[in-house]
Amino acid sequence: MWLKVDGFKELLRGWWDVFGRVEVNKNLALQQVEFWDRVESDRSLTERETELKSEAKEVFKKWVLLEETHWRQRSRELWLREGDKNTGFFHRMANAHRRNNSMEKIKINGRWLEEEGEVREGVVNAFQQLLSEEQSWKADIEGLQLQRLSNDEAEGLEQPFIEAEIHAALMGMNGDKAPGPDGFTVAFWQVCWEFAKEEIVDLFKEFFEEKSFAKSLNSTFLVLIPKKGGAEDLGDFRPISLLGGLYKLLAKVLANRIKEVLDKVVSPDQNAFVKGRQILDASLIANEVVDYWFKRKEKALICKLDIEKAYDSINWNFLMTVMRKMGFGDRWMKWIWWCISTASFSVMVNGVPAGYFPNSRGLRQGDPLSPYLFVLGMEVLSAMLRRAVDGGFISGCNIQGRGGMEINVSHLLFADDTIIFCEARQDHITYLSWILVWFEAASGLRINLAKSEVIPVGEVEDIEMLAVELGCKVGTLPSVYLGLPLGAKHKAMAMWDGVEARMRRRLALWKRQYLSKGGRITLIKSTLANLPVYQLSLFRMPKYVLEEGGWGEVWPVGFWLENKGGPRNVWGGGLEGDIEESSWCWENIEFKVGKGTKVSFWTDHWCGNEVLSQAFPQLFTLAAHRSASVNEMWDSSLGQGGWNIRLSRNSNDWELDALGELLHMLRDLRISLEEDAVIWKGEGHSRFQIRDAYKLLTGSNVITFPERSIWVDKVPTKVAFFAWEASWEKVLTLDKLQRRWQLPNRCFLCGCDEENVNHILLHCTVVRPLWEIVLALFGANWVFPEKVKEMLVSWRGPFVGRKRKKIWTSIPLCIFWMVMLYEAESPITKKQHVINECGHDEDVQKDGCSKMGKKGRYVFGEELEKTHLMVARVRNALAYATHKFFQENGFVWISSPIITASDCEGAGEQFCVTTLIPSSREATDSTVDAIPKAKDGLIDWSQDFFGKPAFLTVSGQLNAETYATALSDMIEPELAFADLNDDMACATAYLQYVVTYILENCKEDMEFFNTWIEKGIINRLSLPSEASL
Repeated sequence: MWLKVDGFKELLRGWWDVFGRVEVNKNLALQQVEFWDRVESDRSLTERETELKSEAKEVFKKWVLLEETHWRQRSRELWLREGDKNTGFFHRMANAHRRNNSMEKIKINGRWLEEEGEVREGVVNAFQQLLSEEQSWKADIEGLQLQRLSNDEAEGLEQPFIEAEIHAALMGMNGDKAPGPDGFTVAFWQVCWEFAKEEIVDLFKEFFEEKSFAKSLNSTFLVLIPKKGGAEDLGDFRPISLLGGLYKLLAKVLANRIKEVLDKVVSPDQNAFVKGRQILDASLIANEVVDYWFKRKEKALICKLDIEKAYDSINWNFLMTVMRKMGFGDRWMKWIWWCISTASFSVMVNGVPAGYFPNSRGLRQGDPLSPYLFVLGMEVLSAMLRRAVDGGFISGCNIQGRGGMEINVSHLLFADDTIIFCEARQDHITYLSWILVWFEAASGLRINLAKSEVIPVGEVEDIEMLAVELGCKVGTLPSVYLGLPLGAKHKAMAMWDGVEARMRRRLALWKRQYLSKGGRITLIKSTLANLPVYQLSLFRMPKYVLEEGGWGEVWPVGFWLENKGGPRNVWGGGLEGDIEESSWCWENIEFKVGKGTKVSFWTDHWCGNEVLSQAFPQLFTLAAHRSASVNEMWDSSLGQGGWNIRLSRNSNDWELDALGELLHMLRDLRISLEEDAVIWKGEGHSRFQIRDAYKLLTGSNVITFPERSIWVDKVPTKVAFFAWEASWEKVLTLDKLQRRWQLPNRCFLCGCDEENVNHILLHCTVVRPLWEIVLALFGANWVFPEKVKEMLVSWRGPFVGRKRKKIWTSIPLCIFWMVMLYEAESPITKKQHVINECGHDEDVQKDGCSKMGKKGRYVFGEELEKTHLMVARVRNALAYATHKFFQENGFVWISSPIITASDCEGAGEQFCVTTLIPSSREATDSTVDAIPKAKDGLIDWSQDFFGKPAFLTVSGQLNAETYATALSDMIEPELAFADLNDDMACATAYLQYVVTYILENCKEDMEFFNTWIEKGIINRLSLPSEASL
């Protein structure tokens, strides 16, 4: 429709030049940022240049996000969102998909095709033949009784389309699915709905009245997806249809209508795509039938049938006949006929469309209508089987329930997955084969005998002859039906082997070096958690299976988060209560060494007050075998035996003390012939008792893990994940690296204390005033705990009010993240940090267009300008040298101040600004007379005072709290953080900006706070005196 508008094609070409060269544009933007970095390293930037550098960074961020979005779409890893820096993972997965889907050669009908032209032509001819209806006799189903719709239900399907219905269907679609030949994803139509809705509604009106639409809308790309690794034969590829966006929307609206009445015409034997029915229903009933036969020791058969090319071979006339017999109206049937009969196909071979041909049978996988139409066709098979049971040709399984009620279960369907229950009699198998042949002749759906099987229940005689009669192979119990065990012993360990294998296979595909930690959480929640949950929803896992079946290795890898206070709802509902810290148990357990074969020398608690790897980290780093057992470290050849500490190299002089201390600790310990044992340290006895654990859990010394303070709504996953790591002290700081290598440990920020996660985030002299400022802004007085976990547990803010509660809960997470980024950057890039690093909300921009609260305060734009001004004023008030330096260098005070606080635009009336001049070495000189004056009688500040420059000073009780008071005019939390429920992301981004700006521009002020805060004086030297100091 838009292609007819003048200039639209030229506009599209311009868009391609911009968005089709993402990587090129990103590199150009990066070069611009690097240019300004080089300029700033040589000199200070002007105000205009600073703005240009900020603009360059924003442009670079835009292209980085576009690149990530581009590779995410190509990777098809739709469970993970962009914005969390997973471009490398998306890139790798896209390349992997391209390699897996490539066809350098292919085998078609037993013949290998290797030339590119031959492959393209062979694939196109094969699918053109597959989708073409063969002219042959079709069986009549007119005498078959099917359930019918009422007249009102049929008329409801043919009502005119309304805008609300179309819009609801559009918003309910997945916008990330691959586009069809038109190139527009569903997400495009979702975003552009307001612009294009009139033309879309007109399209639906035309379809309603004319019962047709332009055939070009029904063009389709066939994409071949391999069913297994190393696919070689064309039959090993599954054809998936990529449809145009507008046709997909139209088909979605029709699908939404038909699914509302599907349960009226589809029997209870079918459990797929019918509202109110689940896949677990079929598996549960099938297992109940098998158990019923086993308990009564009956002989029976289970026939598992597979339909060959089910969607691709169903006959259209058969579908029309079925819908007519079910009571569908003429208008509806004409709509469906037009949708399925006007499709045209091009096959994507190695990313290039090949051929262009129509089809005369089959349904498209990827069409929203196809599943519902296919279920209608399979209802004919269900009706045939019910009629055979009623006639006594097939028995089924008669299950007697409570009160003598009897239920016959003859077959179960889930789309094309069919399972049939019957007695182990040859005549029943013969009748079943006739039904299947008749159904094939009527519908075109053929049973794939190579994949079908007959499974005996009990000792069935002549099972091979029965299988030959049906034409399929013999199977055995336990088997698999719909991905769940069928006929397995529920308490058998082998029943869970399939789940474990899938878990291991999925974990092996986890690209750890490419997937961010936030992305790993998403993988667990979206994928890994569903693997065992599907089977656990029907079967209960025995405890010994969990402990002995290898799950002890697999489970922690996939679900460590839930056990250690990870994100809630990994299992759906999550844990309702607080998660207790798991270390309370291990802290009260130690190992009693006997033979020493089951106790790890370095990592188990068996000697001293802590594990040896923590008590002697340098020796653990040098250990030749870090996983060695106690028995392996005992050398029986040393006289009566002794400890042999095997190191990877000879120890240095400074390491001998630690080695001697370790050997001294081990001098009285020996191995014995007894078995190793676990000892409970609680209450002074070695036996574990429930009351001891209860006392530990209910005692005041147990720290509840701060789950709710970490996984906060609207806070980015990577930010919350970092807080989770910090709580468990798993951040890779220098104290952790010292366990692996010999490194000096000094905090990079303050240079005073050793670096660990608690010091960097809480107690560093550079970071601590930042916390004091934030607390002062909210009027909070607080004693800082020792550890991050304790701080998050005690982070309570009832005084902040309901409106500011969310921003209060996000404060520690934001500060942790920004401090981590600030600490991790190089000294050059630290000067200018990217604003709004955490926030990816597109509404949070630095262009003055994002509002916070009902009062309409712009936090990005005029508020940032005000921020810069207020911080600059405070810094000007602190920009002069003070008492101590000048008193020690011969300066004296003038009794009355020459200028006042208001003259220097400082922090207000709290500070007394006075003049300080150098003291004369000669007693006869007058201090006041030494002040140089200009012609107008005012002080000439450009002159020297006895050869020394004059300075101003700020005196008084100035600390972090009063500094925060001065900054309060800038932040205005009552206005900026008002009504946060409306715009939480914007408020969070603003807080992060303030934190970053204070860190960047007030770092030196913070250092002086910590230097002179006890004296109540802030000393800040001006530029002329810094060299002399």
